[in-house]
Amino acid sequence: MSELSMQDVLASMLELTDDDLIECREAAKELVLRDIGGQPSREDFARYVVQRVPKPIMLLIGGVLGGALVAAFLMSLFRVFTAGRDLFLGHISDQIQAAIAGVATFMLAELLVVGSVLAMTIYFTGWKRLLMLLTALIGVLVALTGNVIISQPSTWWGWLDAVAPPVSVLLISLGFEAMLVSSLRERQRIELEYKKAVDAWTEKTAKPEQQLIFHNRYYPNAIKERLKLINSKGTGATKRKEIMAALRPEHWNVLVAREMQKSDWFDLERGAAVLIAKPQESTPARLNGHGSDPSPLSSTPAEMTALASEN
Repeated sequence: MSELSMQDVLASMLELTDDDLIECREAAKELVLRDIGGQPSREDFARYVVQRVPKPIMLLIGGVLGGALVAAFLMSLFRVFTAGRDLFLGHISDQIQAAIAGVATFMLAELLVVGSVLAMTIYFTGWKRLLMLLTALIGVLVALTGNVIISQPSTWWGWLDAVAPPVSVLLISLGFEAMLVSSLRERQRIELEYKKAVDAWTEKTAKPEQQLIFHNRYYPNAIKERLKLINSKGTGATKRKEIMAALRPEHWNVLVAREMQKSDWFDLERGAAVLIAKPQESTPARLNGHGSDPSPLSSTPAEMTALASEN
């Protein structure tokens, strides 16, 4: 086949209908959505986020600190329990109530320290955090007093044995607090990144036709395939097939651009400007009853534009 001119190509190829263009657009949207993929999963997203401290190391540190905390509890338990029980018996001679008071004294001393330290940073700020720190120090003071009263140390080892458990509970609680805060911040960071990914996915999937890949790839390809389909059948299909076999990329670019620009011809402002243009005062009658001056409905586009500019 001889070299095809662009005019011959445009004149020979059938054009798409509005229904064809709608189907092409919908097919392109589906391809864009498939390219974007499904909604991000929180579990899958967190799986690929690199944590600052690997989880096995955090578990190891937590296990070691947990063992030390249990040891400190046990060393302090019986002394603080005995101190609380004996103090209670000095006022109320009821063994059951005294035992309950002894357990409560230990819980007040040690658990108050752990709970106050953990809550101090997580839930409180400013002066309220200082109040929680004061509460933790009260618990340490109760535990220290109970240990010293019962052990009555007279040597350095005795003092160390009496002071170490309460102080260790405080320091280990601070260590757990630091680990917990770090873990919570990591989870918050992962959650924020996950929400960003979900928001980006929602924005892309809400309007797939606004994605660059829609206009640069999927929609033009859908139009091209539809042009091939409708021009491969019907009257004159044999000649059109021969023409399509000889088309080069620049020919397809023009054909696809013609289809994509079909919906862009309408200009509301220009049309409205012509419609509201004032008619001429003197309008000689024609044989058909219309005036001789150009009117918006009988003029050429150039005459309509000139008429609008005059008014």
